[in-house]
Amino acid sequence: MKNKIIYVITIIISVIYIIVGNKISTKDFTFFENNAQVNLEKAVVLEILGEQEILQQDFEGNNITIGKDIIFKAKILKNGDIVEAKQTFDDYAPLNQREIQKGDKLFLYENEEVDGSIAWYADELIRLDGIIVLGIIFIILILIFGRVQGINTIISLIFTCLAIFIVFIPSILSGQNIYISSIITCIYITSMTLLIVYGTNLKSLSAALGCLSGILIAGLLTAIMSNILNITGILNEESVYITYINDSTIDLRAIVFGSIIVGAIGAIMDVAMSLSSSLYELSINIENPKFSQILKSGFEIGRDIMGTMANTLILAYIGSSLSSVLLLCVYNNSLEYLLNKELIIVEVLQMLAGSIGIMMAIPFATLISSLLYTRKNKEKIKQIEE
Repeated sequence: MKNKIIYVITIIISVIYIIVGNKISTKDFTFFENNAQVNLEKAVVLEILGEQEILQQDFEGNNITIGKDIIFKAKILKNGDIVEAKQTFDDYAPLNQREIQKGDKLFLYENEEVDGSIAWYADELIRLDGIIVLGIIFIILILIFGRVQGINTIISLIFTCLAIFIVFIPSILSGQNIYISSIITCIYITSMTLLIVYGTNLKSLSAALGCLSGILIAGLLTAIMSNILNITGILNEESVYITYINDSTIDLRAIVFGSIIVGAIGAIMDVAMSLSSSLYELSINIENPKFSQILKSGFEIGRDIMGTMANTLILAYIGSSLSSVLLLCVYNNSLEYLLNKELIIVEVLQMLAGSIGIMMAIPFATLISSLLYTRKNKEKIKQIEE
């Protein structure tokens, strides 16, 4: 009964956190209205009407082909209007989108022509439908294998996504303190996930304390090393564009801090929970478990976990930035210079700080579990959970 009450309270608090957090985060910033003058409409391609060359005069006055327009007929999904639109291809562009086909769903936008008329042009293909289908499959698999625990997992995942996209990201774009927002987000995600998925018990308490310890160390390392390494946060063109948002009040170094601790929280929480759960099962299956027994077992289990989890973040960060790394390798002829690029340094800092956070969560979770699980005997532990 106690766990059910805590469960409901956690859900209510999470809803309040998302609603109030969103209002606070978006107080001084409005999203998706900066380009309100661009009229985007969803449409489906009904028929390909043909192609038309795009001509331009050279210095000698001769017409040369610089691209082509694919003319097609499309139906706007919002109101059912049938319009004629174009998909433009530039011969001088390094890459172009694939040619549209009948049945494709895409975005159309209006553009004013030289003669003052309004024409429709093809923009991005609609890809979200395919992701939604894959997401549904993912949810079904969670429910099949997790059952009731799977439902709680989905609920916690929804709140996690809302916390990131509805509260955390808007708080960054509105110019609020990213360090504080990052820490609050980590504390909320950790507490909410463990309470909803695992309930109120010693396992959750041990995992939460171990996870937050690892995140704290990863955050401190990031802050210290950012000063030592003279990190500016200007990693690529996107970083420069961010400085134009909200009168340049966004701290790029703080974004590096936030990306590291928020990116590492999932792996650190996984390690802390795995270790806490293993030691809990060990403690209830041993008659009068001793502190030294659980501590020793925790370090043995932790070594096995560390072997694979240390690779998790490193491979994740390499995979997410593989294109950038490939380009840097091609266009730099000095390995030393390449490794000193701020983009590479920040990636390495993310790998090392996150991995150290994982490794440090192991002794903290082990120590906390050893203290909690031996303070109470098995009967008292069960009473706590009832």
